[in-house]
Amino acid sequence: MFPIILRSQRNADLLRNLLKTLFTVLGLTQPGKNFLDQYNKNNLSLPICRLENLQLKAVITRMPSIPVDWKRIQMHNWAQYLSQIDGVKVRLNMGKVPSVELMPSPVDGDNVYNIMFAVGYECLNALLELYDRTGLRVGKIEVVSKPEWVVYDPVAKAFCRHHGQVTYNGIGKVNASKPRHIGEFEFHDPRNLIDYMMMPMSVRNIENKLDSLIDKLNK
Repeated sequence: MFPIILRSQRNADLLRNLLKTLFTVLGLTQPGKNFLDQYNKNNLSLPICRLENLQLKAVITRMPSIPVDWKRIQMHNWAQYLSQIDGVKVRLNMGKVPSVELMPSPVDGDNVYNIMFAVGYECLNALLELYDRTGLRVGKIEVVSKPEWVVYDPVAKAFCRHHGQVTYNGIGKVNASKPRHIGEFEFHDPRNLIDYMMMPMSVRNIENKLDSLIDKLNK
């Protein structure tokens, strides 16, 4: 049908009216273009979430058999030795119960579980390298800090613009701190992060169930 309309001069008015009725051509204003450019610049390169401030600890079961290039730091009546292996800072605590602390660098990603495995892999490699170099052995690794699971969200940025950084005890905080000023919701429990990321899907499922229930009641 459309080729016939296009070939027919007599139907030119019909063709113009049809397009005018069915389609509205929209264009960005200059402020709109500026907003879109700024949004792309600040957000397209961002991953979904981030793990930071994680600290692990393991009791030493066998001390190094050869000298280690630790940087010694005196701490009251005990000493710490600090080094770094790839992206993991390693601290040797020479107290009554010698131990090793592992502080991996922050890791960005789009999947909570992939981030957890990546950090665990880096820390395990650091311990294996220490063993290969020095013979140091450790026992079970435990988490000794409250790591922060971060999800980037423009809502958090808008919230902080009016209220500043807010901390909710036992849950996390809303932050948009320097230098990047990126809005972040920070959770101490990865399950809270997953719940937040799954919230849109959960709301949609609830809406679908309500629609289905309303349809049944109307029949």
